[in-house]
Amino acid sequence: MNPRLHPLLSKIAAVGCAAMTVASLSVIAVQRAEHRPGRTVNVAAGSGTGNGSYGAGSSGGGSAGGSDVNGGSGPATAGGSTAAGGTGGGTTGPAGSTSRGGATSGALSDGATGGGGGGGGCSDANANEGIYCDHIVVGGTTVLSGPLAVYGEGGLKGGQAWITYYNKVLAPQRHLRAIKLVYYDDSDDPNKTLQFTQRMVEVDHVLMLTGVTSPGAIKQYLEAKNVPLIGDIGLSPLSYQSPMIFPTAIAQVNTFPLRVKFAQEDYKIKSFAVIQDVLPGVDDSPFKVAWQKAAADFGVKETDYERIDSAGNSCDQQFLSAVNTHPDYIFMPTASTSFLACIRSMRSQQVKPGGHSPTDPNLLGISGGSNLQIEVDQCGDLCKGQYSAGSPFADPQVIGTPEAKLYLQNMQQYASGVEVSQFIALNYYHAGWVIYNLFKNAGIENNLSRPNIIRAANQFGPFETGFGNSIQWTAQLPRIPSLCMFRVKDDGSHWVFGTQRECLNPSQATT
Repeated sequence: MNPRLHPLLSKIAAVGCAAMTVASLSVIAVQRAEHRPGRTVNVAAGSGTGNGSYGAGSSGGGSAGGSDVNGGSGPATAGGSTAAGGTGGGTTGPAGSTSRGGATSGALSDGATGGGGGGGGCSDANANEGIYCDHIVVGGTTVLSGPLAVYGEGGLKGGQAWITYYNKVLAPQRHLRAIKLVYYDDSDDPNKTLQFTQRMVEVDHVLMLTGVTSPGAIKQYLEAKNVPLIGDIGLSPLSYQSPMIFPTAIAQVNTFPLRVKFAQEDYKIKSFAVIQDVLPGVDDSPFKVAWQKAAADFGVKETDYERIDSAGNSCDQQFLSAVNTHPDYIFMPTASTSFLACIRSMRSQQVKPGGHSPTDPNLLGISGGSNLQIEVDQCGDLCKGQYSAGSPFADPQVIGTPEAKLYLQNMQQYASGVEVSQFIALNYYHAGWVIYNLFKNAGIENNLSRPNIIRAANQFGPFETGFGNSIQWTAQLPRIPSLCMFRVKDDGSHWVFGTQRECLNPSQATT
């Protein structure tokens, strides 16, 4: 370790609750730093990592991989580093080297985890961009506590399931270059997201980011420094407006007209109200515009628009305002906390969809939630037959692709207890598979650099991921990776995914 960095690392190690964004593909080991000393897991090549016990990561990378997904020998990577080491140099890894987000990347023992497993050098090494012959450095931020931590935990464990499989099976077999992860807990604070991104780029020298909680907060900085963010789930409208951000899912604003379409088909609605959940630091004016456009495109009336914090635990004012406009349908929040808060308001105000409400007989249906079982359990009869906010992915338990089968296998083995259909867990598992194909198709596995990654990403796809979604990126902004999603309906006991991918007409998209 560079002795000049020791004071800085000591200060960061003392910061409470620093843990992971699954921003990487193949982290070798993780330390969770809290108010008490963290614990470090040192993992030699092929022995795997922990099972996601280090906290909650709501954003990040790590994902599925390779073409031989059934046999366990596919040339996949996690997150952003695939076979970057190629046949070049496996030097001995830096044992216990400390990343500055409260994480420690454990020993890359004997150089066995990457870099071709032999001696020699590589042509693309660049310490300023986190590229070494035996590993690369990637980073991200996450939120580790509070109401939104459930998504972080799912994303973390989904990514770690892939990471463990990668380290245990693929890296030794394919002589892949290892990944070192730097991560920070930004507490869902956009200012911290920017602060930690600056540190990752200027102090930690990461090659790329694969997930942060507030993309809009770092957009200008990434553009000034030419640092790519690849794998973002796309919950901020600004994720689609930057030449440096490459999101993996349909923009939230483009799910709105599809949700109106579903409600119109099932309930013949003529009007709707919206209670829109919004993350901290996100400008919701694009949401307002998108709902208005959806109403116009489908010939229905929007009677009300209410804003609620995604972590909000009271919806009384918003729900009362919405229901007093007597809409046929109410689009509820996506995030579980605010969605269930609105369900509690429905109960307290004795409102029931389906024309059975004494206070609002006009209400035919509702839509909301994020496909978590807790939503079905707590919503009960109010939600039976109703749609969630949908999913960019197919149900991995039904789709039957090799990628989905490997996902289920790895989740069962390395991340038991995670709801496998949660779209955050799915996204950060599959992001590395996408990035692997990005690198492979461009032929840059052994020629990594930020400019090369950006150049390759600007001409990637269309690519069928094997998880039900297709991705295409170009240099044109707004960057629209997909206009498709799946319906998800509450059958009274579970969320049930539709089997058909439903796509928005490009003319109806919000740009």
